[in-house]
Amino acid sequence: MLEQMSGVGSVKVLVNVASTESKVYEKNSTVQNQITTETDKNGGERKIDNISKDDKVVTVQDGEKQVPLVTETKKPKITGVLVVCQGGNDIAIQRAVKEAVSNALDVPSYRVSVMSKK
Repeated sequence: MLEQMSGVGSVKVLVNVASTESKVYEKNSTVQNQITTETDKNGGERKIDNISKDDKVVTVQDGEKQVPLVTETKKPKITGVLVVCQGGNDIAIQRAVKEAVSNALDVPSYRVSVMSKK
């Protein structure tokens, strides 16, 4: 798309990400809370609070096998973008390319560098 911008020639883009994408799986959660109060013969009292939590990933049938149910796929955070393009030595082109990349990838403009192609 950047090559379609006025004044921009051929383009190479490098996008640096913090990690790979991650998946969030649906879980069935069971929480048990057990409170026990004991009183001894001298009138002393002791309270025991026991909480346990059990999470199990929900699976669905996919053909012959069970697969985990994915509720969300999180895209990795972009940590920086480098754009090398013809016309990148022009300040107005740099500004326009930086704004386009920043808006398209939802990354702050200070994390976008635009350089001239040789």
